[in-house]
Amino acid sequence: MSATTPPVHYRKVDQVIIALALVILPLVPALPPWITGLAVVCGAWRLVAARRGWRNPNRIVTAVVAIACGGGILLTFGQLNSQAAGTALLVAMVALKLMELRGRRDAILLVFLGYFLVVTNFLYSQELPVALWLFPVTIYLTMVLLDINRHGPPLPWRRRLRTAGTLSLQALPLMLVLFVLFPRVPGPLWGVPEPEGVAQSGLSDSMSPGSISQLGLSNELAFRVVFDDAAPDNNLMYWRGPVFWEFDGRSWSADSDHYEEGAVTRLPAGLEPLGPPLTYQVTLEANEQHWLLALDMPAANDMGGARYRDGQLLAVDPVRERERYEASSYTAYRLQPELSDHQRQRALDLPAQGNQRARALARNWAEQHDDHEQIVQQALNLFREDPYYYTLEPPLLDEEPIDEF
Repeated sequence: MSATTPPVHYRKVDQVIIALALVILPLVPALPPWITGLAVVCGAWRLVAARRGWRNPNRIVTAVVAIACGGGILLTFGQLNSQAAGTALLVAMVALKLMELRGRRDAILLVFLGYFLVVTNFLYSQELPVALWLFPVTIYLTMVLLDINRHGPPLPWRRRLRTAGTLSLQALPLMLVLFVLFPRVPGPLWGVPEPEGVAQSGLSDSMSPGSISQLGLSNELAFRVVFDDAAPDNNLMYWRGPVFWEFDGRSWSADSDHYEEGAVTRLPAGLEPLGPPLTYQVTLEANEQHWLLALDMPAANDMGGARYRDGQLLAVDPVRERERYEASSYTAYRLQPELSDHQRQRALDLPAQGNQRARALARNWAEQHDDHEQIVQQALNLFREDPYYYTLEPPLLDEEPIDEF
């Protein structure tokens, strides 16, 4: 920018900072505290500098701070291409851009970045309150943009509000056309990779105890259910999804041939219902998996080609779009399954090495009890009597995760 470019009036700077603050505010819970602090410090400095005519920091200093911010985000999240890390990086760059704000072009660029931050909010929540907050904020961003592009004294705020509202209404038909015609990726916006060690509650095709250090409770919709009659008691609401068989010493997973091998079109012969089935309709969100969630034990369904295996209901193709199906289940039953030698071996198979303390504990239980049910009861007693507890921030575990747990 030329040194002769006149600086933006401090009142317009105030408006830019207020607009950016309103956009960033809903993101604060998802940001590291030091990123929020950086944004506050940069905004406060710009407010004072605009009034007192201070010079902008040296570009070398700004570049060093930017590199330090990138390194700090990399250390915090372990990567830069995840949803959380990308959002933090964008907020940090907006804050540092405030340190360079001088002319009209810089102010316009910051407003455009504010529009990007508006969209970023919907990566974390698509609830109505968020939209109700961001819609007037977007109008205010447009009012600021109108004021920045006007030479001379600012327009009265009522006139700017009317103009910004008119522009938004004029854009509404185009938005509706794009919503209808533009191809959309199945599934919600939150399908963005999370950093390693950070996860949200939900279902996955594998489970690695000790690989998650931070668990966030997700309130995103997984599926809806409407019962034909009264809903069952909560203690009967066990929804069967993926069943894991294979363990490599760290991760549990379903076998790769989970649909082809052993899947049948009828329930196992050893199933003895102890009451009438419950019937219901399920609306399942896209999950890119074969699972069709059903109450345990599923008895029937209207999904063409769906099969049963391990007590779970499986679709022929992965669920890439919202699916609706009817099903019925026995919530009271007796099951006497007959495992093949292959199934039994797969369920009991362990890696050759690792977790020696857990192996020694299991051998000790086997020496004390001849009955398998007594060994299982001994394991259950361990978890009941020792001080195990639930936490959303468990410690990461290394090479011997079961022993360390």
